[in-house]
Amino acid sequence: MRKSGSLRTGFALLAFAALALGTATLASAGGAAPAKRCITVLYPNTPDTKFDFEYYKSHHIPLILRLYGRGIAKIQLRRGVATQDGSPIPYVAVVNIWIGSQKVFDDASAKHAKELIADVPNFTTAHPTIQIDEIVY
Repeated sequence: MRKSGSLRTGFALLAFAALALGTATLASAGGAAPAKRCITVLYPNTPDTKFDFEYYKSHHIPLILRLYGRGIAKIQLRRGVATQDGSPIPYVAVVNIWIGSQKVFDDASAKHAKELIADVPNFTTAHPTIQIDEIVY
């Protein structure tokens, strides 16, 4: 599934930079612990999208866990299968990454972002949307 191209690489680097910057620790008044975060990565379902779930499970998740260690509390990979009205699924895959230690995550992002991004063309042709969420409940 390897694809090359500076546009794709540039997009991936930009997306990961936004991910790393968007999860920076926010200190609140009084020194309270930062809010817990979850990163949601949405891979859109377009006619030309390819996503290799087996590769993601067997290689990309172990890579994330190895590079980020305690920075990751949990990873969940989901495959889109249906919609209520029978229309095409909007996302071929959805990934949730729960932050375990914000500091460890931020340090790993600064150190390993390029290695993680370099693996993306091995499992997808999609340009994901990345959203950082604060866990409320």
